[in-house]
Amino acid sequence: MDSDYHVYGLEWTTESMKCYVDGQLYYSFTENIPSDPVDMMLLLTMEFQVNAWDPNQGDGRISGPYVSDSEEMREMSRALVDYVRVYVGE
Repeated sequence: MDSDYHVYGLEWTTESMKCYVDGQLYYSFTENIPSDPVDMMLLLTMEFQVNAWDPNQGDGRISGPYVSDSEEMREMSRALVDYVRVYVGE
């Protein structure tokens, strides 16, 4: 199990959404982004999935068989969050 801290980022503008891991651009898209800031209300939530950042998952959706809710899987899904920071652009 990886015990290092990682930094995850999301840059959300009216033109694009970009996802970063440890400062490296991981995924971006430009379709279906609201053009009016009023439509961009963001509810900040934290959700963790096994293999959620696996590049073999394509668009990020989990595929394949259901993963059991065993104690081993719960242990693998735990995360320690040091802090959350939000910036607002101009």
